[in-house]
Amino acid sequence: MNTWLLYIIIAAVLVVAELIYFRVADKYKFVDQSNGNTPTVTRKGGGVIFLLSIVIWGVMMLSLGNEIVDYIPFFSGLLLIAGVSFFEEFRPVSDSIRISVQFIAMGLMFWTLGVMYMDLWWKVLVALILFVGTINVIGFMDGVNGITAGYSLVVLLSLFLLNGQLDKHFILDSFLGVSILGVLVFGFYNFRPSGKAKVFAGSVGSVGIAFIMLFAIGKLIIQTSDLTWLVFLVVYGVDGCLTVFHQLIRRESLGRTHRKHAYQLMANELGMNHVTVSLIYMGLQLVISLIMIYWIPNQAGAHWTYLIVVTLVLSVAYILFIKKYFHLYEAYLQQKRLEKTERITPDVLDQLTMQAQATPSRSMDYDFCNTDKSMSHRMLMAIEPQSSVPLHRPQKASETVVCLRGRLVEELYDEVERRCVEDIELSPNGPVVALNIPTGQWHRERALENGTVIMVVKEGKSETKKKSLVYADGHYEMSKE
Repeated sequence: MNTWLLYIIIAAVLVVAELIYFRVADKYKFVDQSNGNTPTVTRKGGGVIFLLSIVIWGVMMLSLGNEIVDYIPFFSGLLLIAGVSFFEEFRPVSDSIRISVQFIAMGLMFWTLGVMYMDLWWKVLVALILFVGTINVIGFMDGVNGITAGYSLVVLLSLFLLNGQLDKHFILDSFLGVSILGVLVFGFYNFRPSGKAKVFAGSVGSVGIAFIMLFAIGKLIIQTSDLTWLVFLVVYGVDGCLTVFHQLIRRESLGRTHRKHAYQLMANELGMNHVTVSLIYMGLQLVISLIMIYWIPNQAGAHWTYLIVVTLVLSVAYILFIKKYFHLYEAYLQQKRLEKTERITPDVLDQLTMQAQATPSRSMDYDFCNTDKSMSHRMLMAIEPQSSVPLHRPQKASETVVCLRGRLVEELYDEVERRCVEDIELSPNGPVVALNIPTGQWHRERALENGTVIMVVKEGKSETKKKSLVYADGHYEMSKE
């Protein structure tokens, strides 16, 4: 059968398989909820197509009468590592189990590569650690539409081009060709602007394609005895490794989810289009790989010099970028901390009352408006019978007063003569618990019991803020100011 016709058939099968997965994902709710406010449904775990492409390649090889027994350990490792990653999409997996599975899967890959020799045990161990670390670096490099598919496409295409340059192929062209088809099919549904992707790769995709790429690179390194071919992963490697180093010097947990990679800062903090960010990473890696293939002399010294120079240049660029823009990420974290859920408990009310009793005005408030852009005014207010609350009125919209504890009288005043025309008693267990005061109505609160606390909600920014009650580390504390 004509090779191109065979590839067309495989591409069609992969498209159908991906569409079937969409139906399954929709039925069983394998959907990313973060995009729930967009009109496009985004499925999780669509990177399973990478695993399926290798399975199809194996079937193709058998149907053409080719022997693939030697690849069985590799297939087993890929199924194992991708299966656990797919399970992790929906259920948490402990770090110890994940790492153990990765080492076992990588050992199976090394078996296929033919490097599991006891007399080289320390080299094998170092290689295992290096490759497992690389798997995790590539696995973490996700979160922007198109970056996994685009970067993988560049790596596989570079390997395909190099395979044609060498006197002896280090791997079958069909292996790389079918892998590229899987990436292209996935990329068609994923390489889109933010909010428009129909599917995400997920852990199964990023880890699965990393395993496939490392297998091909591993075969290349063994055949050429040249470790510098890892330059095909240098852009990811610099970003991933320096991000991990940045976390270590900041004494942060490596297992905690974050968005500190340079490409994440581009997409999130700088607001760059996801496709643009992915193209930047693709372009950088493609240029670096093509120079390695076509312009760098095929000599160990030249290869090592090129790899070191490229790594240093990318590292300096990364450090300068982070130095200039990382403060935007810290501002994002600060905003998230300010927006944390705050619980109104009896302890909170007690703390606020204690402060009110210690002030000359015998009142104290705590404002829940935690940003300057907030367009609503929400606060707790502790008032004592001796307190003097000034006369005031809502000017833009109505104001709601809720009695959380104690008893008070809401006094309503005449517009012209400012005389009290009505007083309404509020208490948690009384006939009136809350009161909605219309726009422009002059009023004030007068406490009837010690320990009275009310909540006031109205539209517009707060004019005064007495943040004497501070929320920190999961509880409220007295301000030291």
